[in-house]
Amino acid sequence: MERRFAECGLELHPEKTKVVYRKDRDRTGDHPVTSFDVLGYTFRARRSKNWKGKYFVNFSPGREWEGHESHSPRSAGMEAAVS
Repeated sequence: MERRFAECGLELHPEKTKVVYRKDRDRTGDHPVTSFDVLGYTFRARRSKNWKGKYFVNFSPGREWEGHESHSPRSAGMEAAVS
């Protein structure tokens, strides 16, 4: 990976670069790193629904709102308005 990134004029940060375990129905083991953050989105295993309405585990992005019980922008905005 390091060589391929260098070909594009990019470099990996040695402290931030790590292997992430993509936990889902077929991969159920416990590992220390199961998510990562990019541009304010946290990629991790999430429950999703397919077009037939069946649920499955998908590794996808979502917004994580730190410091709030509910992880929704509405709750974050409401708390900011009350403070």
